[in-house]
Amino acid sequence: MWLADYSDLMGDMAALQSNNYQNHGRYNSTDYDRYVKAAKSKSAEQTDRYRENMRNAQNQLTKDTAVVPLYNLAESHLIRKNLRGVLWHSVGEVDYTRAYFD
Repeated sequence: MWLADYSDLMGDMAALQSNNYQNHGRYNSTDYDRYVKAAKSKSAEQTDRYRENMRNAQNQLTKDTAVVPLYNLAESHLIRKNLRGVLWHSVGEVDYTRAYFD
């Protein structure tokens, strides 16, 4: 199971590059690697080019049927109206270490 640790497509996509040690399924595609490498390059500073490369990489994954999602992580949290200081991170983590009640 893989969980991205930051809020960007690259958090998931880089793990499937053929030279990535997290690529446990050993997916190998020169086209996919090229798109991800291009997205990581200097052209990544241009949002449109970055998204185009990531879209092409995703299309390659779909074409190759490289991954089949079987599980989607979900959590439920009951929160009182007077709870403050909870940090909701963009990758889905919840940090209660600074939480307090009003």
